Amino acid sequence: MRRTISPAASNRWSRWRARYPVFDQLRRQVSIVIVEHNLDLVLALADRVFALERGAVFHQGPAEPLLTNLDYRKQILWL
Repeated sequence: MRRTISPAASNRWSRWRARYPVFDQLRRQVSIVIVEHNLDLVLALADRVFALERGAVFHQGPAEPLLTNLDYRKQILWL
């Protein structure tokens, strides 16, 4: 099965990628709250993660294990 990315999704990712250095520098100086569905992007930027479901926090903790350990990510986030 061949997977394609829509032009809109590709354009959205390009905009985030262009802004990443700005967010990376800024997060060293101030706290930033990011509300985003692109989990890999959020985990790449975040030090800590608060995962919500229907407005309630069901997980909070460091981002690094969720980024690097797929089994842990599946256990916690069902992804």
